[in-house]
Amino acid sequence: MDKCKKLSLTNADCNGIYRIKQFQAQDVADRRLIDLGFVEGTEIEVLGKAVMKTTLAVKIRNSTICIRRAQADRIFIERV
Repeated sequence: MDKCKKLSLTNADCNGIYRIKQFQAQDVADRRLIDLGFVEGTEIEVLGKAVMKTTLAVKIRNSTICIRRAQADRIFIERV
């Protein structure tokens, strides 16, 4: 993937399936996402975005999780 054009989870299309390429964890909440499976190589599906685009619902490893936009901005993906 071209390092100049990283696609963050925030910019992903709804109902698209992606693979996590990198997660730049910064705090304890990010560490919890890593524990839940947000690691390099894991497939993730964007189920929906909030009206104000402050949160995203994603499916990862048979679980549906809602994450904040700030966290999604630090998760870089590629389309599967």
